[in-house]
Amino acid sequence: MKFQILKNDYITLKHPTVIYKMVRLYRIIAMRDFGNVKDGQVGGYVESESNLDGDDKSWIYNEAKVFDTAVITNDSAIRDKAIVCGKSQIKNSTIGGYALVTGNDTVVDGCVIADRATVKNGLVIETDMFNAAAISLSASGHVRNSKLHGGSYISGNSQVTKSTLRDYCRVYDSQVTGCELSQGALLRDKKILNETISTNIDLKVESYAE
Repeated sequence: MKFQILKNDYITLKHPTVIYKMVRLYRIIAMRDFGNVKDGQVGGYVESESNLDGDDKSWIYNEAKVFDTAVITNDSAIRDKAIVCGKSQIKNSTIGGYALVTGNDTVVDGCVIADRATVKNGLVIETDMFNAAAISLSASGHVRNSKLHGGSYISGNSQVTKSTLRDYCRVYDSQVTGCELSQGALLRDKKILNETISTNIDLKVESYAE
């Protein structure tokens, strides 16, 4: 095992998504060198040993917190004051700032999520999220190879691929591929391909042909 839990160094905090639930978290300490972590280096907080892979180069830094049945693996880094909880699986990703990743069906793979970005459920792959961007998806939704900035939000059954969203865009139950959305663009139940959209109205876009 590359780390140990310091049972005498713990905190108790309110759960960020479960009302009235308190969680006790324990500081971790490295027991050997790995990656850029040194033997004896103190890390962030976990609820149990199962929250952090014991064999790879993943690490929880600073005041970051991981709890419930969330798992950090595949050389991921959880930094600053980020929180990862629920049943989230974090793989080959960096989560930092005040980011929150939670949910029962959340898989984050190959991503950078920072500032106050939030993921609540969904499959998120090779996507960067900053500046209070948020994702909250159903089981069939996913976001891949995309960038979210400036408070943009994706939800429901949306499937977003190779796209950039900025300036408080909203995407609900839509399929978006190869697009750039900005200035508060709003999509509901739409299917668009290779569009550049800058508008703050509820967009009426025809579905592209299969």
